[in-house]
Amino acid sequence: MCFIANDAVYDKTVAFLNSLHTHSSYLPVCWIPFDDRCRRVRALAESFGCTEFNDLGVLRKCDELSLIFHSEKRGAYRKFALWSGPFERFVYIDVDTVVVHDIGFAFDLLDDFDILTSHSNMPQIRRWVWKDSIDDSGLLSTEQIAFAANTGFIVSSRRFGNFELLASRVEAAAAARQHMALQCMEQPALNHAIVTSGKRYGSISELVRKGSLRPAWSELHAGTGGWRVKGGQIKNLNPFSRRRVFLVHWAGFRNPNTFPYRALWQHYRDMKCAGRFRHPHPQQGGAVIVD
Repeated sequence: MCFIANDAVYDKTVAFLNSLHTHSSYLPVCWIPFDDRCRRVRALAESFGCTEFNDLGVLRKCDELSLIFHSEKRGAYRKFALWSGPFERFVYIDVDTVVVHDIGFAFDLLDDFDILTSHSNMPQIRRWVWKDSIDDSGLLSTEQIAFAANTGFIVSSRRFGNFELLASRVEAAAAARQHMALQCMEQPALNHAIVTSGKRYGSISELVRKGSLRPAWSELHAGTGGWRVKGGQIKNLNPFSRRRVFLVHWAGFRNPNTFPYRALWQHYRDMKCAGRFRHPHPQQGGAVIVD
């Protein structure tokens, strides 16, 4: 299990780690520094027993990759360090989320895929990945463009490629730079790397849509109405819905004071959880540590 953080998202990281520990405490956790401003979040991560990714060469290379697409370094591109981390198989989650169910089910999906995201193939997501000009560029197929995944939740493995290979794919993605929605930082470049990889890729939302994943697990964007908060859980107001939420994501919402479903986030932010993450449960078969 991996995440990226710095002191600017300290409160969000507190809520995230408390929620993850509540529902998936058996997972070992590695965190990646977003930048050099990590004094508080480093102490927090240590209190939970998280390990820090500290390969400075890889982090510098990630920063260099960000300069291909932006005028200054962007820490979000350190997400590519995931494939140089300590795990053979891993889940990555953005810290502007709370976990509301065990995420262990995601590792089982790697029997059939090399990388999955939470959502893909949705018109409302595409504008956060590609500009319309990509359609006539000839750089990607219609199917590759349509994938347009949200990369705030990723489950993947070393089978997808090592860091050096991923870095070369990101460099190749520069050809599509003018067609990328770069306000979403690394998301377009990672999408390009996924769909041109030749590997098995997909998303949880597509598996649910096709009826091949039960229960119908879902990441809930916090801007979606029709739910109510009860303690550390969120309940669907539609009693006939098959949808089961495993995490709630506040993507696009910067200030916790204005969060939709703020009571849910506050529940985990205020939780007194001094526990530490453990090694994988032998029955889970995920998050294997590479020596």
